[in-house]
Amino acid sequence: MTSNSFLADSLISLIVLGVTVGAWLLRKTRSRAAQSWPMADGTVEYTMVRAEGHGRTYREIAEVNYSYAVEGEFYSGTHVVGNEAEFEMFPKESRVVVHYKPSNPSVSFLDREDLRSRRDRVEAEGR
Repeated sequence: MTSNSFLADSLISLIVLGVTVGAWLLRKTRSRAAQSWPMADGTVEYTMVRAEGHGRTYREIAEVNYSYAVEGEFYSGTHVVGNEAEFEMFPKESRVVVHYKPSNPSVSFLDREDLRSRRDRVEAEGR
C-alpha cells in the first residue's frame, strides 16, 4: 500500500466517521428539543436490523418501529437503538410514549424519560 493510498483511505474513513457522528449529534439534539412537544400513546409494531452502505461503509442499524395517532390520524416512527440486545426493552405491541411535532405530527421522537425507565427496568432484572 502506498502512502498516498493510505492517506486517501484514512481521509475517507475520517469523513465517514465525521458524517456518522454529526448525524448522531443532530438526532440527539432534535430528540432533546422534541421533549417539549405534545405527547401521544404509541405502540411498538416491530423491531428490525437493516443494512446500510457497502464495503467499508457497511453497517447494521437496529430499529424499533412504532405507531401512534394524533387527532384520529395514524402515523409511524422509528427509534434507533444501539444494538439488537436492546430490542428486549421494546416487546411487540408494548406501549411507548411519543412526542410529535405540533405543526407536522408525522415527525416524532420517543420520550426520553420512558426510554430511561425501560433501560433501568432491564438492568434491574439483571439482563
